[in-house]
Amino acid sequence: WYYKVIIEDFLGLKVRGDVIEINPNIPNEWNGYSINFYYMNSIFRINVKNNFNKKDSKMSLKVNGEAKDENYFKIENGINDFTIDIEM
Repeated sequence: WYYKVIIEDFLGLKVRGDVIEINPNIPNEWNGYSINFYYMNSIFRINVKNNFNKKDSKMSLKVNGEAKDENYFKIENGINDFTIDIEM
């Protein structure tokens, strides 16, 4: 349960079938974090940057350099290496 709480609630990483949702909930004191997450045959390199001094608190998400409007994305067949950059 501790693992689930840390990964899902604190770091904000939830996997539901072929959809990954990321919604970090880290303290303002943290500059961010990076994790490598392995799921099935894929690796997800997740980099979160915390801009807590920034007035606009909207989170931005890029998957393999492509900006996403949502905080989730579908795992695509044939792609096994994902780089996810989040600025919050």
